Amino acid sequence: MKQNLSNDIEKMLQDIPALNKKIANEGLNLSNVVINQKTLNGLIVNNSVWKNVDLKSVEGVGVVFKGCTFEEFNIIESNMLKCTFENCIFKNCIFTTSGLSGAFIKACQFTSGSLNDMDFSDIFIEQSNIIDTKINEVVGYDTKMKSVTFDKCFMEHTAFPRAEVENLKIFNVNIKALKFRGCKISKSSFNFQGDGISFARSSISDCIFNGTGSVSWFDFEKVSGNNIKFDNFNDMYSFGFPDAAIDSIEIRNTNADWVVFYNAKISNALFENLQLVSDRYDGATLTNCTYRNVVFGEDQSFDSTTLESVKFENITKKTDYKPSFKETVFKNTERF
Repeated sequence: MKQNLSNDIEKMLQDIPALNKKIANEGLNLSNVVINQKTLNGLIVNNSVWKNVDLKSVEGVGVVFKGCTFEEFNIIESNMLKCTFENCIFKNCIFTTSGLSGAFIKACQFTSGSLNDMDFSDIFIEQSNIIDTKINEVVGYDTKMKSVTFDKCFMEHTAFPRAEVENLKIFNVNIKALKFRGCKISKSSFNFQGDGISFARSSISDCIFNGTGSVSWFDFEKVSGNNIKFDNFNDMYSFGFPDAAIDSIEIRNTNADWVVFYNAKISNALFENLQLVSDRYDGATLTNCTYRNVVFGEDQSFDSTTLESVKFENITKKTDYKPSFKETVFKNTERF
């Protein structure tokens, strides 16, 4: 059963600099306590264990945790701004209805926990793993992620607008409405299934996307980038690239009901082993692209499209195939 802090610690919290000196020599191990409605500005905790501890309605600016282990540690309705978590382990922890804006998180492991209704804006997180964790309604404007892994997580209604992302790995994740809008993303891998993910208006380079189950929709509206690969999306409803500008893109081993490249500029692309029900390229420019082993379905439109050096190899057309080539421009491209 959790209890309030002892009188000794209550008194020490009134003089944080003195408490920091004590912690530097002895650490601060806590268990089965609630820290309620306290201000922890400037607290520094090193090499300590907090087990079954709640921070509730706590304010803390510049709090530092290094080399700490947290088990069943909960942050509830609190604001821990510009804090540092470095070389920390979190097991079965819950962070809810709280803010970690401006936090610095490095070399941490978060396992079997929950992040719910959290503000992660302006945080910098690197060399950290988040495993078997439920993530719901987390928003992080201008977040920076480097060498971060999400594995076996469930991510719902979560967004990282304007994030800078490098070497992010998302493995075996079930997604329901995840947004990376207006971001800069490089050298990252996404392996997931779920209802939808948006990268609209982002810059993406050297990234790999792999399907692990059905995906409802993919939004790449106004994405710019290069060297992007998609593979194994066997049950995709909507794949959208309107107004995108991408050089070197591969889409392979994918079945999709609806694919859109309206007004896109696509070059050096490979579309291989695809089954498409409806694909539309109206107003797009495709240069040095290859369609190989592709099944075209009932609806296809290349209206006002420029096809330059585009190859169609081993194409299958379904019996109800109805293409449209109004004002299509063919340059070094044979009609199929």
